[in-house]
Amino acid sequence: RNDLLPSGPRSNVLLYLTGHGGDGFLKFHDADELSSVELADAIREMRLKRRYGKLLVVVDTCQAASLFEHLDEAFSGVLGFASSVVGENAYASVPD
Repeated sequence: RNDLLPSGPRSNVLLYLTGHGGDGFLKFHDADELSSVELADAIREMRLKRRYGKLLVVVDTCQAASLFEHLDEAFSGVLGFASSVVGENAYASVPD
């Protein structure tokens, strides 16, 4: 089975990440971890392979903005949106 996103250089791609966050990392199911370096490397590889034209990365976790610390102006076409800043917790809200 091929799990690759069938996208190309004209594609607009949304990458939504959620889990447990910390300073420069995101944990999935309290087990697998993604670091800010690994995220930047994955986006760099996607760019080199022309897998997107524009990429929106949404991170919804504690200290979400810390995952963008290795993204800079070299990542053209990438916009990062974080639910919390470095050092800030992100809590779920349960309606009354």
